[in-house]
Amino acid sequence: MERVKLLVGNKEVEKRYVGNKLVWQKGLLKYLEGCYVEIKQDKLILVANDNRFTNTTAIRRVTFNDEELEGLTSITFENYKYNITLSNQAAFINKMKWEDLTNKTNVTVKFFER
Repeated sequence: MERVKLLVGNKEVEKRYVGNKLVWQKGLLKYLEGCYVEIKQDKLILVANDNRFTNTTAIRRVTFNDEELEGLTSITFENYKYNITLSNQAAFINKMKWEDLTNKTNVTVKFFER
């Protein structure tokens, strides 16, 4: 059974850490560290070190290194890779300062519901 809500007194907890490691976050579906991102003209291809989460229909929000992917159009899982399309990919690439890159390593990715 997954934790839906964590309360301390009457206050809802948004994040839970053990030491400096994030172990739970409200709405977080999957936390992936050390990912490889291939930057294509029309999409981002995410190669994760853990491919057990494939229910991409549940994903509503995605962050790369704690920066939200604005304008998430679609996310699919094919051939052990996540294909991510954005309505304005160029703006996200500029925001991340990845303009001259064709790939990026060691990216921390979070998939969120709602």
